[in-house]
Amino acid sequence: MLIKPIFFFLIIFSLAAQNAFAQTDFVSSFSGSIGQNTATMHLVQVKGKLRAHLFYAPNGQAAYLTLSGSLKQNGNFFLQEEMTSDTLIRGRMTANRMEGYLINTQNQLERIALVATNLKGSIPLKPYSYSADHKLNTALPGGPHALFESELLLPEASTSNPLSDSILKLVFDVDTTVSPLQILEREATNFFDNYQKLNTFENTDTPSFQWVKTCETGVLINEGGFLCIESNTYGYTGGAHGLPNRLFTVLDTETGEQLHITDLFTENAENSLFLLLNDAIRKRYEIPADSSLKSFGFFFDQIEPNTNYWLGSGGIGFYYNSYEIAPYSFGHTNIYIPFESIEALMKEAVKQKLSQTQTFSN
Repeated sequence: MLIKPIFFFLIIFSLAAQNAFAQTDFVSSFSGSIGQNTATMHLVQVKGKLRAHLFYAPNGQAAYLTLSGSLKQNGNFFLQEEMTSDTLIRGRMTANRMEGYLINTQNQLERIALVATNLKGSIPLKPYSYSADHKLNTALPGGPHALFESELLLPEASTSNPLSDSILKLVFDVDTTVSPLQILEREATNFFDNYQKLNTFENTDTPSFQWVKTCETGVLINEGGFLCIESNTYGYTGGAHGLPNRLFTVLDTETGEQLHITDLFTENAENSLFLLLNDAIRKRYEIPADSSLKSFGFFFDQIEPNTNYWLGSGGIGFYYNSYEIAPYSFGHTNIYIPFESIEALMKEAVKQKLSQTQTFSN
């Protein structure tokens, strides 16, 4: 997708230029419109880096985008679709508003007007982050080093401890008896200790002197008593390439318990969900009905719903990391199924909770 140069000159923001953004880390849910369509965006901002999940319906078709970008101190921001280099959204943001333009698939501009919203049944969240750079040999300023950057996403202090404990254990797999900053510092210390032990200039067989470990977080739904957190990690300790891994955890914010697929859907929904998933895969990769998935690079001819699923403000998705259903070169596979396709398969209690949310009712 190419960006027309005129795009950068057409943007007219209604946000006053003097209202510079107070760049503190935050988690927000924005709702409003993109063009003539309603939209919901869940956004995490940590040290100027943005990660967002956008749900809207261009041309009446449900759509979902994973976005990343950056926020400047003056409030200017951009977001681009994951795995691309093209800027998809550019605009201006304050603590409670976002305005700008999105470039649609026809390379046309659509106005974005979103307002930070406390969605019904949402939980206030707070991000924690820690970053450090460790040199293998301090006597060589330009020598090899290891980079550690990680985040935690937890309810604010006023929220019940059971939910915080569940997030730490289920999402981040860490100890719950110390502070968030101590958790991150311990992880960094362990990472750097291993780096120092396994990489020495005397050992010429060392696979790599450069190590990297990062973790970014995201939110896909935070309303109606549902919370879905994304943990997006990347590690490189030598070899042909690094290893990205993305996990999603869906939680009941009232109990702190993890919700599995069987908690959301009726007992007889398994076959219908399987068919919807495989139809969505074929549509996503333009695979004809008379062709096998294997012939297009997958390991299997039929893909089963997995446990690494997400619940979002517009539907559900199934995420398959590299090597799970296709080679590394194939990349990850993220399949989105909108609510309108799965509503009839959901348990009545789940539908009642979702029906009270802003996004499901739209």
